[in-house]
Amino acid sequence: MPREKKLDEKFCGDCGEVIKLKAEICPHCGCRQLPAPAQASVFTSAINSVVVAPAGGKSRTTAAVLALFLGGLGMHKFYLDKPGQGIAYLILCWTFIPALLAFIEALRYFSMSDDEFQGRLAVGKLDHLGKVDVPALGPTPDTHVKCPDCRALIPRDAKVCQYCRCTLVPQ
Repeated sequence: MPREKKLDEKFCGDCGEVIKLKAEICPHCGCRQLPAPAQASVFTSAINSVVVAPAGGKSRTTAAVLALFLGGLGMHKFYLDKPGQGIAYLILCWTFIPALLAFIEALRYFSMSDDEFQGRLAVGKLDHLGKVDVPALGPTPDTHVKCPDCRALIPRDAKVCQYCRCTLVPQ
């Protein structure tokens, strides 16, 4: 008889054992677990949904304020993990060109939405003005398949369905 899971538990995607919801690694089989749906809304019913996750926890407002007040010295570039550009701003700060560029960047950061900022930061194209294609972070046909029994999306390499606990045949 299969064990029922509690609200703070889930089934391991690999071995099917009941584990804690926040567990990153299954204590039974050692398999790394995907984030729970409550932690990151990556697992929706659509297989190709795009979810932008915060990249490194960088704040759009902090980047904009740094660009506005200390941008001539490149401090916003260092904050955004672009030390090469930050050093270039420092070297050229006496020309006031970095200050002008930083002012324009501050205006752009202030005018962006948080989602757009995080998407551009995730793909490394904050300085790019065109449309940014954000890669899908959720289930894709390369990483997930539908369970033949309950039709739920499960990791491609799972041996047991985490929802209906049926044994899966490797593909």
